Amino acid sequence: MTEHKHLKRRVRDRMARTGESYTTALRHVTARAAHHHESALLRDVLGGGHS
Repeated sequence: MTEHKHLKRRVRDRMARTGESYTTALRHVTARAAHHHESALLRDVLGGGHS
């Protein structure tokens, strides 16, 4: 529930900044989150992970 609440906040913040609709802002916010997740996985696989 908390993660969902933070997601809504990030989407609404983006809507306020860009004037995008909720759906468009949601797509951008979730795409960025997925990208960061994939980057972290790749970093870990390549040996640059946690020490």
